[in-house]
Amino acid sequence: ADITLVGDRRAIEPVLLAGDSPGRPEIIHTEERIEQGDSLATILRHRARASLRLALECVREGRADAVVSGGDTAALMALARHV
Repeated sequence: ADITLVGDRRAIEPVLLAGDSPGRPEIIHTEERIEQGDSLATILRHRARASLRLALECVREGRADAVVSGGDTAALMALARHV
């Protein structure tokens, strides 16, 4: 199973290097993320490069089968309806 991680490469790579994983997942780099205090309107209008949006776009484009997120559930649902 191939895994794609979406987020800040500088935060992801040290964690991957510290582990003992046989494969190396693809990393789609973005520094933009959804912050805890962001309104849904802000998320939908101004977070075009947010990691959650990019992950959902991967599903839409057929580059991924699913998205797993530990982030804001309301943001996930709102973006999933609009991406």
